[in-house]
Amino acid sequence: GQKMEKWTISTIELPVWAYFVICEQSAWQATIGKRLLGLHVSDTSGKPIGFGRAILRTTMKMLPWDLTHLSLMLPSPLWLEKKPTFRPGLLVANILIVVYLATMLFTPRKQSIHDLVAGTIVLKRGSYY
Repeated sequence: GQKMEKWTISTIELPVWAYFVICEQSAWQATIGKRLLGLHVSDTSGKPIGFGRAILRTTMKMLPWDLTHLSLMLPSPLWLEKKPTFRPGLLVANILIVVYLATMLFTPRKQSIHDLVAGTIVLKRGSYY
């Protein structure tokens, strides 16, 4: 249990968080995927985001993913249980994903929860809102 949690955090969670935070607050203002699509992340006035805003954005964006990992591993890894029990965190994570998607679809600037909370927006390169 505890070894698996530490392994997951150190080899999956932290590198993914670092990737988003470092890329989106860099001069690129984008991950590699966003850059290939000609997109960038800025604050709502079109300015680059700083480290703090990048962490807040990533925290909110990764919440369903991190909740899923925690729910699968705690109180014991789901795959090791002979009779797996209901994990409410998995239900909450899926509800959050639906809310995030719905928010993006129905907000005027196509912002999801993580953008609204962090005060950010994803724009086409060269365009400003």
